[in-house]
Amino acid sequence: MNSRIAIFSLCTFLFAPLSFASGDETPKFSLPLDCTGDTRCFLQNLMDMDLSPRTRDPLCSGATYNGHKGTDIRVRDIPTMQKGVPVLAMANGVVLRIRDGVDDKLVRTKAERIKLSGIECGNGMVIDHGKFGDSRWTSQICHMAKGSLRVKRGSKIKRGQIIGMIGLSGATQFPHVHVSLRANGKLRDLLTDAAPTKKPTNKCNKQISNQLLTPEALTELQQMNSPILSSGFSDSPMNGKTIMQGKV
Repeated sequence: MNSRIAIFSLCTFLFAPLSFASGDETPKFSLPLDCTGDTRCFLQNLMDMDLSPRTRDPLCSGATYNGHKGTDIRVRDIPTMQKGVPVLAMANGVVLRIRDGVDDKLVRTKAERIKLSGIECGNGMVIDHGKFGDSRWTSQICHMAKGSLRVKRGSKIKRGQIIGMIGLSGATQFPHVHVSLRANGKLRDLLTDAAPTKKPTNKCNKQISNQLLTPEALTELQQMNSPILSSGFSDSPMNGKTIMQGKV
């Protein structure tokens, strides 16, 4: 998608600090979609690691755009989404903030993007995963289906629990979930555990790291890191719209 993802603009809530027993310096996250069965997933947009007007994704693959604050994991097309694709909690935690009620609609024009100012994330939530080492970790999940959220603010959740369904809410141009991770409020890349910076650098990790990922998540991400959504033959010209509609 070509619109920047914005974080929720919500009030600060008072809550009791979480204390998950762990000697790890970082949490381990599973994926927000089950991509091991019939549902095939794809990495679409990665985090923009350069805070200047330039762009750089963590793997130096060109798969980002200026200001993108997370990782987009998509399904192939709208018919796949319409079958029902559950969104899963990536780790144990407590729901801090939540939004529902934003319509599911592909954003195609500048005017449509302007109307979504401040709610680009669409329907989603922020989850507190507790403190690991010196950092408190949160995940933000965006673009879930309207009315599909199964938790509320303050709900305790477990890794792999269904928290809603994939949708097209917010600034979306394809069915996906957007994931942003933060340590003490600062962005960290899911794939490499690196933080965006303003300092010019040519350094890239080149491959996905296991620093923030469960072994299963690492394997799934390595397998889905392909730009090919589909292959086959058609008796008429194809474009992005027909592919999105599953007409291939």
